[in-house]
Amino acid sequence: MEKVKAAICEDDAKVLSYLSRHLVDALKKRGIEMLLSPFSTGEDLLCALGNGETFQIYFMDIEMPGMNGIDVCQRFAFDDPQPLIIFISNKESLVFQSFEVRPFRFIRKSHFMEELDGMAADVKRELTRRRGSLVSIREQNSTNVFSFDVNTLVYVEVLRKYCTVHTITEDVMIKCRLSDFEEALEGHGFLRPHRSYLVNYRFIFRIGKEEITLDNQTKLPLSRRKIQELKSRYLALLGKE
Repeated sequence: MEKVKAAICEDDAKVLSYLSRHLVDALKKRGIEMLLSPFSTGEDLLCALGNGETFQIYFMDIEMPGMNGIDVCQRFAFDDPQPLIIFISNKESLVFQSFEVRPFRFIRKSHFMEELDGMAADVKRELTRRRGSLVSIREQNSTNVFSFDVNTLVYVEVLRKYCTVHTITEDVMIKCRLSDFEEALEGHGFLRPHRSYLVNYRFIFRIGKEEITLDNQTKLPLSRRKIQELKSRYLALLGKE
């Protein structure tokens, strides 16, 4: 059975217990064992995240003492580029405001049991989709295996025996060959503009004559003999979208 870590934030203790029980049962029916951590305030959840806790799913109330659920999500969304946020609230008037943090679903507490199964099915599909976007690299002369989500991996560069992986949130150095990454990322939309770089087409802002500019304004060298091939492949990838 697939295991996931989730957090639920709800200030009413009885409601928290009720929601938690049914959420765990609904996901279990879909073949997902959910390890659910309860929090009564948004501040408590942020404190746990600050201490190194990680979660794949966040079940959030909106109206809470102190920080509301939307404000809390805005805080942790900076560190988690793809949080799976599900609001459980009776404040339907705040649905549009919640779009600021791109929630996965919005469930009305008054219709919780009616909407629970559909939400669980959608979560199952989304987790399956996300697993398909993960690639793993084994470090040379080591037992370490690193996994990356291709949707957050911006580019990879090699220097001597080490590759530096630049993601949206961090840089990771691994002892391996660039060809190891090229093989693992085959079919995931990565281009090789230069012998020392692999770049995710999703983050390319401009292709010039001698360099590629990324969305964050990072500039990568572009081999002249690769310009036409790279432009053709880039346009083909855009066409698939």
